[in-house]
Amino acid sequence: MEINETITGIEIKGTWPEIVKASEEITKILKQTTNQQEIQDWEEWRPRKNEKLEKEVQEKTIEKDKIKDSELEQNNKKVKDETKKALKDANKAIENVTKDQEKTVNKTISSIDKLTKSIDTILRKIFRTLQEKVYKKLTFKTSDQYFDNNLISASIGAKKSKIKINKENDHYKLSINIKEEDILKDFNKKIKTSF
Repeated sequence: MEINETITGIEIKGTWPEIVKASEEITKILKQTTNQQEIQDWEEWRPRKNEKLEKEVQEKTIEKDKIKDSELEQNNKKVKDETKKALKDANKAIENVTKDQEKTVNKTISSIDKLTKSIDTILRKIFRTLQEKVYKKLTFKTSDQYFDNNLISASIGAKKSKIKINKENDHYKLSINIKEEDILKDFNKKIKTSF
């Protein structure tokens, strides 16, 4: 295993078991250094011994980077039902336009809000599907798996062995960048004593 300190963190080259062990050590050091939520995100994403870079780590990368659920999805509401409600409210508003103009305006605004949320949800679903396809078919064919949040930026890439006997000959590179200078100083001190 080869370890190099960088300006913003550390770079480790080695076999998959070495990269996994290093990611475990990095997690321990980060937990000693800070207690931010971002460490939990890193802990969920980091490589595991039983995982494959091209499968599980790729899936976790896509999951972390996908566009987030809309308000309707978070509340487990169906787009179709919300759209029907919005159209029903809009029709009622139009019918009542001569009776109570203030009520009509409020119902119209409510209907537009519901329709906007429905459209937002549909577009998010379409975009997420597109994101997954682009990542799987294009992005990950040409670049490393990556993780990024407010505290940590990381990437893992593979250099495949020309000998196809087993994957033990494959080498990987894990790059970790710490974005907060105070945490980086403490991280670098602890890294030197851990490896």
